[in-house]
Amino acid sequence: MVRHANLIRQQHNEVNSTALKTYGFWLDHYTMSLWRSEEEMKTFAHSGAHLNAMKASSQIAKEIKTAQVERQDFVTWKVAKDIVTKKGRKLK
Repeated sequence: MVRHANLIRQQHNEVNSTALKTYGFWLDHYTMSLWRSEEEMKTFAHSGAHLNAMKASSQIAKEIKTAQVERQDFVTWKVAKDIVTKKGRKLK
């Protein structure tokens, strides 16, 4: 899991999105990112290290949930977790 996370962070740095925040320990991990456009975000999500991690997700995670919020800045981690809990789409 750590290997995937490091490769995704490297990919993220290379595509130069607006910003990235990560939080978590052991089995619980969270990520927030800001993008200039939905197209850039989707291109990132469906390529490179991120795509490889999603293909391996059954071996690295029990559950994956995602939520999109249109904002110019980050919410707090408490708010982000609440959004994912209430509005998140379960990917597996």
